[in-house]
Amino acid sequence: MECVNLRVTTVGVRTKPQLPSQPVVAEDAVPSCYTEVYLDASGSPVVVPVYARDRLCGGTVIKGPALIEEYASTTILFEGDQCDVAPTLELVVKVGSD
Repeated sequence: MECVNLRVTTVGVRTKPQLPSQPVVAEDAVPSCYTEVYLDASGSPVVVPVYARDRLCGGTVIKGPALIEEYASTTILFEGDQCDVAPTLELVVKVGSD
């Protein structure tokens, strides 16, 4: 007798993990710098604020156009977009929220 394939399935119950909340701060974020970017096909650059992702606090609201930079990515906010930083520090982007 030879066993070629064996599968095991288990079912369990576990508690839902909770993300740690950070204090909500009701102050405006301060850009780390400003830069020129091309956001459309007009051929003209736009000067936009650049925010450091690790310096944003829960409750922060950023309206586009803007850039949010972090070590592995850049979030681009176009005109009319809005980014809300959740208490658990996720970025919640509303596209065309004006």
